Amino acid sequence: MASLLPDIVYPGLGFAVVCLAVTTVSLRLPAFRELDWETRFFCALCCGALVNCSVVSWPALAALQELYDKHGFNLACGGASINLLHLPAPPNAVLACGLTCGYFLQDSLLLLLYPKETEKGLGGRSAYKIMWMHHVLSLLIWPYALVKNLNAVFVTYFLATEVTNIGQNIFLIASRSRIFGSGLDLPIGIAWAFTFLVARVLPVPFIVYAYVRTLVLTPGGCGMETYEYLITLVTVPIPIALNLFWFYKIVSKARRMISKKKK
Repeated sequence: MASLLPDIVYPGLGFAVVCLAVTTVSLRLPAFRELDWETRFFCALCCGALVNCSVVSWPALAALQELYDKHGFNLACGGASINLLHLPAPPNAVLACGLTCGYFLQDSLLLLLYPKETEKGLGGRSAYKIMWMHHVLSLLIWPYALVKNLNAVFVTYFLATEVTNIGQNIFLIASRSRIFGSGLDLPIGIAWAFTFLVARVLPVPFIVYAYVRTLVLTPGGCGMETYEYLITLVTVPIPIALNLFWFYKIVSKARRMISKKKK
């Protein structure tokens, strides 16, 4: 079983320092010097985020594969096999969780210190609030879930979807700074949209099926405490709904870009 301090908190704090250092150094990159302050700051944020998703994705994907390969679990309570919600968290999932939480800590710090810049870069007040909600809930719920071996499947999947943020941050840097030259933001954006579709949208029916079978149709979550069950019941659908909403925004953005290129 994972331990909170040595397995999640300590690696997370170290990785938070790394991501903050990358963001700080990126502010001084020659490629960003000619940008206005707010754009340069947002591009630096994307560089820190790119380091996070580039590092975290691989242990998270390995952990997801390990859970997928497991046998002897079920979706209902009772029987000789363990319930899906109570599968032990693989060590790679615990590592990915600690690193991701570290990145969320440094990103929350920058959201707090630079609200004007981050709000503009994210696209408005609503996106800024959504980011705060995402970070705070993840910081509170994900480590607890993995330490207690509750809902490791859902948490590991959400961690593994960080792989799509590699394309996202490269696209944002390309579109804001032209660091890769002109005209490349569209193909990068299309590639990002495709990975988002594969990793975050296509699995939705399977995630919803597992959610309904293990939580909605199994009140109590097979032995969870009441508060654990209610928190899981309420929070698991949030990232699923956000992924569908973000994919709609991605497709809309791609259509506008393609239309602009044609004109």
